[in-house]
Amino acid sequence: MAEPTQLNPNSLADLATRIKTGHAGVLEASNGVVSKAIAVGTDLIAAKKSPDMKHGMWLPWLRDNCNVTERHATRYMQLAANKQKLLGLKSDIVSDLTLTGALRFVQGKPDKKDDGTGQLGKYLKAQKSLIEKKLKKLPPEDVEEAAELTIAELQAVIDTIKPPLAKAS
Repeated sequence: MAEPTQLNPNSLADLATRIKTGHAGVLEASNGVVSKAIAVGTDLIAAKKSPDMKHGMWLPWLRDNCNVTERHATRYMQLAANKQKLLGLKSDIVSDLTLTGALRFVQGKPDKKDDGTGQLGKYLKAQKSLIEKKLKKLPPEDVEEAAELTIAELQAVIDTIKPPLAKAS
C-alpha cells in the first residue's frame, strides 16, 4: 500500500500560496482603515448626541455595548469631526494613512520624521534657536530689519533650490 503524500510546508508552491494569502490579508486589513474609522466615529458621535443618551450614560454605554475603549472612541470621533480636512487630501494618500498618521494630520502635528530627528526637525530646532536666542536679544528698533534681511536671505536660498515658476505672459 502506498503512503499518502505529505505536503511540504516549506515547498516553494506552499510558501507562495501562504505569501499571497497573507499579502491579501494585509491589504484588506489596511485598505480604507481611515475611512472605516471615520464611519465608526460618525456613529459614535450620533450615539453620544442621541436624545436617549442621558448625562453620565456615555462611557458605561460605550463599554457595555460597543467593545470600544474610550481612547479609541475619542480617536474615531476626532477623525469623523475632521472628515472634510482628510477628504481634502488625495485619495491615494488617505488610503495609505495609518490611524495615527491621520490623527497627527488633523491635529496639525508633524509626522514622526519631522519630530526633531529628521532634517526638517533639525532645521526647526535651529530656527527656534535663532528666534529665541538671537532675534529676541536685538533692540526693538532692529528687530524688523533683521527679520526682513533673514526673510530675503531665505528667499534667495529657496530660489536656488527651487527656481520660481516662470510668469505666464
